[in-house]
Amino acid sequence: MDIPGDLSPILGSSLARLDATHLKNLRNHKLTETIDALGKLSASHSNNQTVLTSCAKLIDSDHVLYVAWEYYSENNVSRITGYIKVGRKQLYLFDNSMRPYEGSFVCLLDFYVHYSLQRKGIGSRLFEFMLENEHVSGAHQIPLDKPSATLLAFMAKHYGLNDPIWQSTNFVVFPPIFSADKSIGQNVISPPEGWSRAHSLPRCIGSNGVVPGTRYLENAISGHSAVKKQRQRLQDNGIVSGDIAHGPANSAIQARQRKQEVLSSRPLW
Repeated sequence: MDIPGDLSPILGSSLARLDATHLKNLRNHKLTETIDALGKLSASHSNNQTVLTSCAKLIDSDHVLYVAWEYYSENNVSRITGYIKVGRKQLYLFDNSMRPYEGSFVCLLDFYVHYSLQRKGIGSRLFEFMLENEHVSGAHQIPLDKPSATLLAFMAKHYGLNDPIWQSTNFVVFPPIFSADKSIGQNVISPPEGWSRAHSLPRCIGSNGVVPGTRYLENAISGHSAVKKQRQRLQDNGIVSGDIAHGPANSAIQARQRKQEVLSSRPLW
């Protein structure tokens, strides 16, 4: 969708950061309509029934929108070519060894580049701009909310992030996010900003008898290749058995054993 005129006085450079305050002060209705239209396109291409990104939702939240745009002087029009929406969230996470973590993270909530302009480097420039402005040292520190196959392929291609770890909330993280969990001799490395060790396991949701710490495998997207690979790896390491026993009594015993194991383990930092 074309926006008459040059957006430089409003957005500045070709990559811009818009928070709730900036969006409230926008005086260009065509610009807000374009952002809303791109949000609908993003929902359509990711098969979401709910539109995740709109100016009204952004104004009522603490989320931040990063937009890429271009000015075409021959037609005197500007076009929004893509956007990334991020927000800070408190998350409980499990690594491949089922160790629990909790922390406050900048999360990627929506990411879209117009279908006619994909594979032209717009997405990678926009992502790097977001990392710089959010003061995040690497892409591996960004949890992804319900990522599409396209987004997972993007992370693998541009940042070498493979083997995604699906969480029960359908957030996805990658193994390097846990790389700060290391000790050198007797000195313990300080945790990254926002991190803390969970004092106990997050409360198990439901009562279906699933072993605590493995419930996210059951609740993640069934049949997803990453889930299958992760389940097989855990079985090979003896962490999860092929057949998870059910029943209240057995679940209670397993919960106590898991809690004792977590609380008696060496602190991460």
